[in-house]
Amino acid sequence: MEGDKAYSLRQVSQRIGVEPSYLSKIERGLPVTLSEEKIVALAGELGIDADYLLALGGKISDDVQRIIKNRPELFARIVREMQRMPDAVIEEKTFFQSMAATLDRLHDLASIGAFRFPANGEAAFWTEQVPRILGLAPDTPPSLAAIGSGLAAESAERLLRVTGEHLSGYGAYRCEVRTLTNPPATLLVWGCAEDAGSGPVHLGIVQDVTHYAALRDQIRSARDELQLKVDEQHTEIATSIRKLNEEIRRRHLLEINLQVVNRKIARQAKEQKLFFRKHAFELRSLMTRLDPAGGGAQSDGGMKPAIDRILPKIDDLGDFLTDPEAIVPTLADTDVHRLLEDVRSAFAFDAEEAGLSLITAVSPSLPAMVRTDERRLRQMLTALMELFVANTEWGAVQLSACVSPGPEGRLVLSVSAPSAKVPVDETLFSADPGDGDDRLSLSGPVRMVAPLTRLLDGDLTVNHTPGAGGSVVLSLPFEEGSGQEPAAIPGDKVSRAALVVEDAPYNRLFARRAMERTGFEVAEAVSGAEAEARLRERRFDVILLDIQLPDIDGTELAKALRADRESPNRETPVIAVTAHADLSDQDEFLRAGIDGIVTKPYEMEDLVAEVARLLADRPQS
Repeated sequence: MEGDKAYSLRQVSQRIGVEPSYLSKIERGLPVTLSEEKIVALAGELGIDADYLLALGGKISDDVQRIIKNRPELFARIVREMQRMPDAVIEEKTFFQSMAATLDRLHDLASIGAFRFPANGEAAFWTEQVPRILGLAPDTPPSLAAIGSGLAAESAERLLRVTGEHLSGYGAYRCEVRTLTNPPATLLVWGCAEDAGSGPVHLGIVQDVTHYAALRDQIRSARDELQLKVDEQHTEIATSIRKLNEEIRRRHLLEINLQVVNRKIARQAKEQKLFFRKHAFELRSLMTRLDPAGGGAQSDGGMKPAIDRILPKIDDLGDFLTDPEAIVPTLADTDVHRLLEDVRSAFAFDAEEAGLSLITAVSPSLPAMVRTDERRLRQMLTALMELFVANTEWGAVQLSACVSPGPEGRLVLSVSAPSAKVPVDETLFSADPGDGDDRLSLSGPVRMVAPLTRLLDGDLTVNHTPGAGGSVVLSLPFEEGSGQEPAAIPGDKVSRAALVVEDAPYNRLFARRAMERTGFEVAEAVSGAEAEARLRERRFDVILLDIQLPDIDGTELAKALRADRESPNRETPVIAVTAHADLSDQDEFLRAGIDGIVTKPYEMEDLVAEVARLLADRPQS
């Protein structure tokens, strides 16, 4: 327009009805105030948008102002949104139409409709999706009552109640309703209230959620069914737990009863063991009365062979109920030659009655004395000889002894025969034959052979030929004896005196016979009171003290003796002669002042050896 006289300041100012000086100020960028009419006329002269020119002048046209006043919130949001939009998008004339069309398509896809109900009822609005979702006519006037008319009665009442509770306080709500359509649809109605200046405006959305409601109902049904099953299983588990607890209580009571029974059995077993040990010892004591020679010499009438048969059986009786772990071997120099001859002689009468021969074979290399447990060895050989003599049909039963070759030679003892009435194998020594087994009568004598062999760190081997006889071989650790005489009581025999404190008469007799054979003068006491009287009368060289006395415990008697400064026997050695001698008992005995222990049943030689040990360095009385 530059150079065109029609657009000079004067010509333009005349056409729009203003002074040229106004346009000159506008041209120079100076502030000028023009009316809306003049600005619109100027825009028309210049061919530019009037709203643009008004905005440059800080003005808004009256018609736009009226529109904004009618919908201030809407236009405020639009303007703020436009602030973030690129100019190219804003300038596109079809933008808002395109946006509205897109929203309509999205609403159709999601079955969502929106509504706006002012409090005065004027300018009520809903999108076209709302009547379609409710099953209403498209031209139905929009209102909350119209929405309620498309709902089931209960749903309409619920919607009215919910909106009344929340909209009065400008709160938001969510309400699920059912339509009157066939089939009924499930809808969700969200809403809230806004202050529009002239009163509250009810804004909301209606959404068809029939499909999701069906899925929800299926899930609820499945959950309820699952809960029912869980409850049933819980009941079953609770019942099972209750029964289990009852069973646990029953078994606990059974266990308590079983413990009582076990304690009773253990007590009875202990009593039985003590009974057997006591009576075995008393039987051995009685046997000393049947030996007229008093020292083992052969007597007329064959009494010694009978005694040699009885004594091992007494030891078997004492060991039968004793824990093998509790049996302690007593090693001493032993004349195996004499031992084998004693065992053979003990079965001479039985062999003659059965028409059998007895043979003893001893290797020339076997030493005169071997260090072993003579008592246990006699038990084992006696049991094996009894087995073979009773089970051999013809021929000879041979008892042999030798030393195996090699640097670590062992003492090898065997009993053999060429024939057998019933087979003899390892099972006879490892377990009891069952009922009806022909070997049942043979199992008794050999019950102790295997455990006694293990006690002496030995091995047992059974050799058997079907249809013929066999042998049993014992292989034991070998150590040659010293050849020395057994321990003897030092000093002049007639000058020694012993006090035997024992309430059982046969036990007292056995101890007295053992001490008298070694030259002791023996005094006796059957109770603690009598023992205290004897101990005040004179001095003794040794005291043999039973622990279980009828009126006092033997340890208490020993304590009183050691504490009595006036007693002539305060320093006299005391030997506890008892069937109770485990580690705890031994400690108690030592604390009581007891010097030695001999455990019942015992051999006379064991008692004499313990007495000799204690008197070795003591002066005579």
